[in-house]
Amino acid sequence: MTTPLNLNLYFHHRIHTHLCTNFHTHSHVQEQAPLRSFTGKLGAASRTGADIAPGCSSKEVAKQLMTCCAGREEHVTAQILNASDCIGISQDSRDDALLIRVRCVLWAWPKVLHNQDVDGKTSINRFRPELGPWVVERILGVEKLGADRSATATATITVGRLRSLVKGIPGGFRRVQATARFFTADNASDEVKACQLMRDELPQLQFHIPDGSHSIQLAIKNGCGGDPEIDKVRQIMLTNKKPFPSVSSLLRHSSRFRSVFKEEQQGSSLTVLSHLSWAPQRMSSQARALSRASLKLSDLLTALAREAEGSASSKSVQAARYNIRELASYKRLMIAGLLADLCVEHHKAIRQADTEACDPAMVAAYLTDFEKTVRVLFMEGQIMTLRHSYTSQVIRFFENPSVLFERQQAVLFVRPDPQDSAAIYEPLERVRAIVGSVMACLHAAVPKTGWHYAFSAFYLPSPLGTNRPGSMSCGRGG
Repeated sequence: MTTPLNLNLYFHHRIHTHLCTNFHTHSHVQEQAPLRSFTGKLGAASRTGADIAPGCSSKEVAKQLMTCCAGREEHVTAQILNASDCIGISQDSRDDALLIRVRCVLWAWPKVLHNQDVDGKTSINRFRPELGPWVVERILGVEKLGADRSATATATITVGRLRSLVKGIPGGFRRVQATARFFTADNASDEVKACQLMRDELPQLQFHIPDGSHSIQLAIKNGCGGDPEIDKVRQIMLTNKKPFPSVSSLLRHSSRFRSVFKEEQQGSSLTVLSHLSWAPQRMSSQARALSRASLKLSDLLTALAREAEGSASSKSVQAARYNIRELASYKRLMIAGLLADLCVEHHKAIRQADTEACDPAMVAAYLTDFEKTVRVLFMEGQIMTLRHSYTSQVIRFFENPSVLFERQQAVLFVRPDPQDSAAIYEPLERVRAIVGSVMACLHAAVPKTGWHYAFSAFYLPSPLGTNRPGSMSCGRGG
């Protein structure tokens, strides 16, 4: 008979396990709650009068309970692997931890799991969910990599984990070998090699599906480098740490500069900003920071000039002087605006592929739309005439010459002679080369011969849906 104490412990562990085994779309390892949270909550419940026997809230009891429940979860995962008709494997490493998970398709539910609550189980049949088929997502484990984090190590650990889970089922691993067909990771070179190595043990693992959002993000990251002027603008606006911090870093760490920047925005109808929202680990960060700087260009430069009037010994004052002098030219400010438009258009494509339930058949359509848009805007030069773009904000700033005084020096912002087309269009020419590099990186990450484009041929309007034929939200046929 199950006592109230055991039920309390079990339900607490179920909640704890649910939080620890749910993770982001890209399989990033989540931080596990410490055991003191378990003992602390039970101790608090005991003090409020709950029926908890002395000694049952210790760490040893928590460890024993978690070991018991983990064994039960391993048994469930093994039965699901054995009953699966198709298995997809996903892995991702962070520091020295390797997270391994599977997504299984089952047409018949295992009898040993009948009427049992299974985490990660979703029925495809919305009319009769109890009849299936089902898609089940399970975590196989978080393994320690140690000093060796090579593709050989991750492949060996993943296959070994699969083998150990089903070792108690006769013919279990042979069943896994026959049904493991898909592999997905973040498209890093070592993950691609790991997939190739795993095929020695899993011969049916023929479909390698790289993470589309990471692939698209790497295109803008790798494609924007190489031009010295563009690299300089990105360093001044976003990435510099030494010898002087960038404008975005200065806003984050200098309270005086931040307050002056907010003060300069008071007369504007736009939202008052306190920072540029630059964070290198976030996919939208570059687009957001550059677009904010373009919208608030006059206020930002005025705040830099005011910050530069302080004591010469202050590091923030030295950084403000350096940044405003380096940014003062028409060429560099225009490059900042053009990069903002390019990064925003790129982010529209990556945002579609970065959702939890992204339709992979639409990734190719998003990339095609992005390619057409940047061709019209940058290659054909339409970005220079648009009135509602981030580049237009910079052009509008230069319509009237302006002067900012920085201590005993004057910083002049002047547009080149309109007759000098080479100087006017030099920033655009530089960004055009970057656009070509970005597109080349995209085509390498998601080639035209890849399955994304081939699969789109089967994307047909649904005769049963309410969507108009040809709309982007039509269902798949075939």
